[in-house]
Amino acid sequence: MQSEVLNSIQLPLIRTKRHHRKSRFGCLACKRRRVKCDEKRPACTSCALRLSDCVYPTSPNARIVEPPAPGSGIKSDDAGSGNASSPSSTASSPRLILDAAELEVSGLELTQCYLSRVFYSFDEAVSRPERLWVWKVYIPTLAFTYSTVRDGMLTMGAIFLRFADGTPDTTKYVDAANFYGTRFVEESRKQLARLDSAESDANIACSRMLFVLGLAFHREYRRIGFEYSNPMMWTWAYMLSGVKTVFGAIIASGHNVDPTMLLEMTPVEHNNDGMLDFEIGSPAASKYDRLLAYITTTMKERHTALHAFILHETTGKNVEARNICLGALQSLHSATEQVRSTDKSDTVRVLCACIADTPPGLFNMLEKQHHAALAIHAHWLMMMMLKEELWVIDDMGRAGIKAILDVADTGEMGDVLRWPREATEVQWE
Repeated sequence: MQSEVLNSIQLPLIRTKRHHRKSRFGCLACKRRRVKCDEKRPACTSCALRLSDCVYPTSPNARIVEPPAPGSGIKSDDAGSGNASSPSSTASSPRLILDAAELEVSGLELTQCYLSRVFYSFDEAVSRPERLWVWKVYIPTLAFTYSTVRDGMLTMGAIFLRFADGTPDTTKYVDAANFYGTRFVEESRKQLARLDSAESDANIACSRMLFVLGLAFHREYRRIGFEYSNPMMWTWAYMLSGVKTVFGAIIASGHNVDPTMLLEMTPVEHNNDGMLDFEIGSPAASKYDRLLAYITTTMKERHTALHAFILHETTGKNVEARNICLGALQSLHSATEQVRSTDKSDTVRVLCACIADTPPGLFNMLEKQHHAALAIHAHWLMMMMLKEELWVIDDMGRAGIKAILDVADTGEMGDVLRWPREATEVQWE
């Protein structure tokens, strides 16, 4: 049971030392830290994981000049000679922070941010009080007892401030998010491996925060310019699947769980048959309503086209790939039906459940840029555009669709992508 839980959650920010030969063309940050650089552009994996600027030297022979020791009498401008990099080129190199005392932001500030801003940011994404209770009461209460939960809460405060409007200096929050996030992920892995009955509530809380942080870091990876073929771009999906897996494993083991948490995990049916009683172009309709009307009125045509495209792409090929895509299409269809008939504050939950119910093999196909998998995902991203005001989602829908169009907007693939393309081109305001 423990191995199934761990395999379903692929955690980011974990660094493993490997024996390697020296990289001549590595970035300045990796040279400074004396680690292997994979030389990916625009940012190497090491810098991307640490959410730091990735700067490559103009010459492969450039040296990294360490800052002089305090009291040495040597000015940083005078340190080194020859092909040494200039002070300005090393100033932006990321720091390897080993202790919270080195951070420029206090744990108190991050805690205050979480308690006064972060959990309120989920207010419009929940429809029932027990769902906001998870972020407002459940997680902060557990943070007093479990250091793992506390580190997750501090990471959420830091990454929220990194994206907050009007933040003058985001570097210190990036450092804090990386420091606490690395520790949170490492300890969560150990905690989930134990699957101790005494830690059931903490495990559920950590799996929930891991997913939200996966989305937040995915937003940063989009900013850096990661391509869809990079496995790190799918970390959030594995984490989302892990929420359901962890909860199922705990229940199957007979562990005690907070009764309110049990209620929170129980889906509620809604029936808002009248919510689409307007024209798509009606001035009275909101942005959400207009886009939702477009998604639902085109659903039958879109999903029929997707079904035909899946069969075309997998005919005479891998039967397993066909079954995975057809299963994913079924999850997509079910989610679209639910979004149409539920309260809009439940949209995020429905879309997350869609990913959790999607055959895991689809994410591997997406990493390999399988056309049928990309087409299904593009249609799911259309619905993510409904909630782009939520800070952890932001432009995930639009940016993801654009990335897929850049990869495969030709021929029959282009035909099945015409609806996602149109959704990004129309102003739904």
